[in-house]
Amino acid sequence: MCPKKAIREEHRPIGEIEWGRAININYIGGRLNVGEAMATPLITQVKRLASGDFMILDAPPGATCPAVETMEGADYVLIVAESSPFGLADFQIVCEIVDSLDIPFGVVENKAGMAGAHLIKDFCEKEGINLLASIPYSQDAARAYSEGIPIIKALPELEDIFCHILEEVGA
Repeated sequence: MCPKKAIREEHRPIGEIEWGRAININYIGGRLNVGEAMATPLITQVKRLASGDFMILDAPPGATCPAVETMEGADYVLIVAESSPFGLADFQIVCEIVDSLDIPFGVVENKAGMAGAHLIKDFCEKEGINLLASIPYSQDAARAYSEGIPIIKALPELEDIFCHILEEVGA
């Protein structure tokens, strides 16, 4: 494009694709290189390579371009929201985006009951949004997560909640 050849386009890696398998679950994910600003092309490539009858695409939190790219083309969106003023504001924006994409969705309230807040539950009731489950705030859950321990292993009493969520989304 540049007649003086001062600018040239070149391909460079922005991240890498990872593959794995645990139990009976295949995993494919993208790991963005440190300092890269554009996660969307990596997400697009992961989606292109993913296959299966049932897939879970985990999006970054919030109403960002990478989150929207992850949601596009989905059959169902599961929004995880926290009952804090910031969490509610972010949740409202994500609801608008999912509505504009015309994708059915449900909500899981994370860290429910923290500081007595029920902002997500109240908003869902007011707006007629399907609140699938509320996961109670737990330091044990946070500790397990930080150590890479699946929450069901650390807190087996939550298994029924997660089974209910899977049933509701049609898994």
